[in-house]
Amino acid sequence: MKMFAFAVFVCAICCINIVAQDRVTLTGTVKDGSGAVVPGTSVRLLNAQQIAIRTTESDANGQFVIENVPSGSYAVTASQSGFGTQSKAIVIRTSSIDVELVLTVNQLSENVTVTANTGTVDELNAALGVAALEAKGDMLVALRRIQNDLFDLGADLATPDRGRVLEWTPLRIIESQVTRLETEIDAMNAVIPPLDSFILPGGSALSAYLHVARTLCRRAERQIAELSALPEEPVNAVALAFINRLSDWLFVAGRAANNDGADDVKWVPGANR
Repeated sequence: MKMFAFAVFVCAICCINIVAQDRVTLTGTVKDGSGAVVPGTSVRLLNAQQIAIRTTESDANGQFVIENVPSGSYAVTASQSGFGTQSKAIVIRTSSIDVELVLTVNQLSENVTVTANTGTVDELNAALGVAALEAKGDMLVALRRIQNDLFDLGADLATPDRGRVLEWTPLRIIESQVTRLETEIDAMNAVIPPLDSFILPGGSALSAYLHVARTLCRRAERQIAELSALPEEPVNAVALAFINRLSDWLFVAGRAANNDGADDVKWVPGANR
């Protein structure tokens, strides 16, 4: 699955005669494909020798201004983290000019990394759907809730906070979703004896399915942590905390599904040598 996104860089050039007859002010607005403005975009004006004679950034409203530009031939470039740099040649005279640049999405950060993470979260959700076939009562209710929360997580990862002003409020994982997992972990652990050995995935069918889900959750956690380490890929810290606590929840729930740990399958070191 590929994600298609672009930012449209619109420059409106108008003539002002305050400084001189042959000098103009270059103005523009940076927007993404949805029409949302994109602040913090680096905008440069290059002369015929490809030397930057003006450099600025789009403001909080996505707008920029380059003043006192002599008439002549130039290139306007725009670059933003997560997007490729685009350039277009323009000729500035004493009349108005409209310039449009299209910034394509950076292939590594958007199409590979984010898709890989949301794909693993989807695998995890599918595994929980199988586990839910064996669950009843409070466990079934909890699994269905977590499946819904995982869709929230996917939406969070797919819309990283890049400081842009969006036309909608992006869905984010919040602290209460993490706290609920921690509360349930404590409640399950309260009636499960402490571990005195490593345990093997298995026992009841539900426990085995929950351990499969746990391994997928760990993989998703590793991928999200790697993503968060990239400077151009902001990740909601609460989302990372959620996936971390969920993997612990699944381990404890796997023990709860084994008659509160009584039917755990213990590892016997060197048993088959």
